[in-house]
Amino acid sequence: MPSKNHIRFSCFVVSIILSILFILDYAHADRCKSYPNCCIKEISNFRVYCDEIFQIVAHKMGFEVNERIPKPIILMDNQLTLQRFNFYLGWEVKKILPYYFHKKNILVIPCYCKLDILAHEFVHYFQVMYQNDDFDFTDGMSTEVREWEAVSIERWFKARYMKLHLPK
Repeated sequence: MPSKNHIRFSCFVVSIILSILFILDYAHADRCKSYPNCCIKEISNFRVYCDEIFQIVAHKMGFEVNERIPKPIILMDNQLTLQRFNFYLGWEVKKILPYYFHKKNILVIPCYCKLDILAHEFVHYFQVMYQNDDFDFTDGMSTEVREWEAVSIERWFKARYMKLHLPK
């Protein structure tokens, strides 16, 4: 027959193990809230991620989302021909690239991109729609400053939300 001390010690060990399992389960649940490090075409609920990433980028840039400001139309590269893309772009490229067409409020994301690229393009949306930066005139932000901000937030997003899923 085990002693009372032995039973207490066993209960203590079991409670520690259960606590550790709870913490690990909580950490796993938190990790599941992060975005997977995979191509967009592999994500079944892409539109749900779009809304979440939109909110994350707005918050990171210090904006409260204004429902009166139209959100961008998001097109995948399979929803747009290269000819139409080049027409919107105003010059010729060989393949569709991630791009925010500010005059049309259309954001194009190729299927081969990862979600951090979507965050990058959302930055350009917020620069135009919330900071009133007109990409066509020099009185707005310079191209370098725009890209620096977009790349900075893209990298932050990747480190914050995608790092847990990097291949081991």
